[in-house]
Amino acid sequence: MSDIHEVDYHEFVRMQRRMARVDSRLRLILAGALVTAVAAVLLWAPRAMSEPDQPVTTAFPDMYQFSANTPAIAAEVNSNFSTVRGLAADNAAAIGDNAADIAGLQSGKFDKSGGTVTGNMAVNGRLNVGVRLKQCTYTPGSAHSDCSCDSNEVVISGGAYGSNQIYHDQHSLRESRPMDTRTWRVACLRDDGYRRDCLGFQILCARLK
Repeated sequence: MSDIHEVDYHEFVRMQRRMARVDSRLRLILAGALVTAVAAVLLWAPRAMSEPDQPVTTAFPDMYQFSANTPAIAAEVNSNFSTVRGLAADNAAAIGDNAADIAGLQSGKFDKSGGTVTGNMAVNGRLNVGVRLKQCTYTPGSAHSDCSCDSNEVVISGGAYGSNQIYHDQHSLRESRPMDTRTWRVACLRDDGYRRDCLGFQILCARLK
């Protein structure tokens, strides 16, 4: 009884070895078939992109376009990634330039605290520069009289007039001119050449620099 069991055991071992060899051969055959199939696809399948000398006509003509169910070539995929990286770098540089421009505009903007224009400026609407009419007093008995705008203003114009009496003490305006950016001077003269006090002395001031 023991001999029969011993013969059966050795036979079972030999069968296991033969099955292992068959399994190994099958694996090699399947691997070879798979490699052959992949090679055939790569060699005969249509290209998944346009030719390098005929790039896709899109917003990015230097990038390759791929189609569904077709293989992609690694060099062309890498080329697309390289292009994207370049565009990202360009965008980053442009964003930096825009940020600098925005900062410059913000630093030179007009607000209630003031602003500076270094070039020409065209105003299509209304520009309020704070023009006002200032009433001045002529210094009695003086050869002339000056009147000044405030320290934050400039004088635009000025003037006065003489006496309108017909037969007595007639005199007229003989001098009306700016002395500097803030001050205006007037003087009046009688017909006989004597200085007289001017009347209605006024100047125009504006908040300009």
